Amino acid sequence: MKINTKNPLYVVVFSVACSIVFTAGIMLIQVAAQGAIDRNQKLLEQKALLELFKLGDPRAMPAREIARTVETRTRRMELTDPQTGRTMRVVVAYEGELSRSFVRVRGYAVPIEGMGFWDVIRGYIAVAGDLTRVLGVTFLRHAETPGLGGEIMNPQWRRKWEGLRVSPPAQGGRFVYIGGSAPDSSQDPRQGRFVEAITGATGTSTAVAKFVNEDLAAFQRAARAAGLIPDGVEKPSGQSAPPQTPPGPESEGR
Repeated sequence: MKINTKNPLYVVVFSVACSIVFTAGIMLIQVAAQGAIDRNQKLLEQKALLELFKLGDPRAMPAREIARTVETRTRRMELTDPQTGRTMRVVVAYEGELSRSFVRVRGYAVPIEGMGFWDVIRGYIAVAGDLTRVLGVTFLRHAETPGLGGEIMNPQWRRKWEGLRVSPPAQGGRFVYIGGSAPDSSQDPRQGRFVEAITGATGTSTAVAKFVNEDLAAFQRAARAAGLIPDGVEKPSGQSAPPQTPPGPESEGR
């Protein structure tokens, strides 16, 4: 039987069939690629954590060694800001492997996230175990303009964050100041908390300063509520603080 390809019904059926086939094909490709995308994203975060806490050089380590180091030297814990009720998943890094009976806290990687100039910026700021200074900052996602706001990824600019004071500031002060003139006296509240803005990217610099300060304030409130000891030494078992032993499956979350 000859099919009348000019029949409107045929055109509709053919179009629907083609749409179903192409859609199914795209979905299959997406499902097949999703595993690789997830693995790459996980590796990106693991490399960032190694760099933040100086647990190794991710450029010189194979993926398996990177994963093992993160698994044996870090864990995740949930903290809740008592003021806003916001829950954050903080990465705790230790001076040694969690298989040891007692390990000091090296630092905490606090998730930071907010709207940049174009899109959401997401990353971590790592603070020392005594909660008073920055160990490093990294950004895992952004859509800022290359050469301008995209310079938040520049290692030279990120290194300027290392050593900044992040102990609770005086009332009305900020944890971190980005941009403006550099502080010129020890009485300036920006002293030890100042980072130069990125040239030509005032919008991005202002946005980063806003959400970093908000997230650090929430973390400090949550840390106090959880009873974290300022000098990084953990409380005895049974009290609220990062545990001395490896977390169970429910708290690993890597």
